[in-house]
Amino acid sequence: MTGYVFLGVRRGDEYKVAEINVHGLGDDQFFKELKAEYYTMKGYLWRLFSIWKFKHCDFFKFEKFDYDCSVPRVEGMPENDPEYLYVPKPRRLSDPMPPIDPHEFETRFYSCYGGGKRHKHIFLSCNNKICRPDDDALERIPKRIKGLAVGIPKRGHFWGLHAREQISFFVVALYNFLLLFSSLVFWMCWLFVWKHPGDLQNASIITAVVSTLLPMVWLPLFVNTDHVR
Repeated sequence: MTGYVFLGVRRGDEYKVAEINVHGLGDDQFFKELKAEYYTMKGYLWRLFSIWKFKHCDFFKFEKFDYDCSVPRVEGMPENDPEYLYVPKPRRLSDPMPPIDPHEFETRFYSCYGGGKRHKHIFLSCNNKICRPDDDALERIPKRIKGLAVGIPKRGHFWGLHAREQISFFVVALYNFLLLFSSLVFWMCWLFVWKHPGDLQNASIITAVVSTLLPMVWLPLFVNTDHVR
């Protein structure tokens, strides 16, 4: 396998693009590189605290409008561009679009293939570095035969992967729990530690305020019905 895969990631109001050299890589190594590049562009604090988590990648045509600025424009594949390699090319009308299903993309992104068997772990890194040589997923992804800096002017186009993100209901629930738990701690401290027995009205003020504001904070984020951006 040879060529370069471009990954576009939204960070704030901008899109960052990573260039992944896939020379000699199989599916396992490629998705490890994809995951590493994605987290590098998003940043460590975002990975820890953001409610937005990686969902899958869509296949897009990007427009480069400055030397380091790009934006996704049209979903699709480089059907007639000789600079891009993928299988099958040209695509048939019966070929599915996208060529890699979103569920497969998500599964491969969050899985570990160390030791030659797909598995998952949350906190511990896998010590086994053996990966399988299969490339049936990577071969479906458009790969430019040259890097991004070669042959693309200040304003031009290229094809790559557009990372999509989804709201994590687990993280939202965790934040809600921490906020409500903190207000309940204040409630207990007010009654029993700070010696205000029976003063339930003042003790419950923080809990009432938090319970009222939480829906106002989260509601704008759930306006998009599929919670994907």
